[in-house]
Amino acid sequence: MKKSIFITGAAKGIGKATALLFARKGYYIGLSDINENDLQKVAEEIGTENCSTYILDVRNIEQIEHALQDFGSKTHQQMNVLFNNAGVLFSGGFDKVDLEKNHLIADVNFKGVMNMTYFALPLLKKTPKSAIINMCSASSFYGNPELTAYAASKSAVKSLTEGWNMLYKKYDIHVADLIPAYVKTDMVTDEQSAMKLDDKDLKISAEEIAQVVWDAAHSNQIHFYIGTDSNLLRFSKWLLPPPIFKEILKSKIFNIAIEKN
Repeated sequence: MKKSIFITGAAKGIGKATALLFARKGYYIGLSDINENDLQKVAEEIGTENCSTYILDVRNIEQIEHALQDFGSKTHQQMNVLFNNAGVLFSGGFDKVDLEKNHLIADVNFKGVMNMTYFALPLLKKTPKSAIINMCSASSFYGNPELTAYAASKSAVKSLTEGWNMLYKKYDIHVADLIPAYVKTDMVTDEQSAMKLDDKDLKISAEEIAQVVWDAAHSNQIHFYIGTDSNLLRFSKWLLPPPIFKEILKSKIFNIAIEKN
C-alpha cells in the first residue's frame, strides 16, 4: 500500500514542489487548492492515477470533510502526512490594509490549519508514524509592523505545533513546522514591492522547502529553521538584548523602512 500525503495550497509554489517531490518518492498525493486550473496541471504532471484533486477552501468545513472522506476512501483510511501549507499574505500597516484582508489572514493561516488538522486526525491516528507539517515563518519570531496580522498568524501556528506535538505523541503522530524567511513564491513576489524587498532577499526556493517537508515527515525534530536569515534570527533572539534584536529585524531580515511610512 502506498504511503500518502494531503497538501493544502498545492496548485503552485511550495505546495506544488512538495507534491512533485513526494510523488517521485512513491507517495499517493491529495492535492487541494482553490485554484482549479493550476491544480489540474499539477495532477497531470504527477499522473492522475497517483493523486486526487480537491477544490478546497480551508475555511470551508463542508469542503474539508468531503475531501478527507474521499481521500480516506482511496488510501485505506490512512494518511501518512498532512501538510498545512495554504496561506495568504498582505503587507502594509495594520490600518492601511482592509480589515477584511486582515481577517482573511487569520482565517486561512491560523483557523485553516486548525480546520484541516481537526478533520484529518481520524486518518492520522489510524496511520503508524504519521506526521502533521505546518507552514510557519520567520515572522513568528517577533511582531512585524508591516506584517502584523501575518506575523501573529504564524506565531499562533508555531504555538499550535508545539502543543500538538506533545498532545498527539501518544497516537504516534509527529507534529513539526517549517520556519523560513522569505521564499521565492508568487505569494511573496506579489507583495515584494510593498515589503521593500530586493530579489537578493528571496534566497530560498520552493523546491528547497519541499525537501525540508520530506525531512520533517521523517524526523523527531519540531522546528525546522530554514536558511541563513531564519537561523540568524533564531540565535540572535537567544543571545542579544531585545533592543539590538529589534534592530536586526529591521535592518537585516524584514527590511522595515519605518521612517518612509
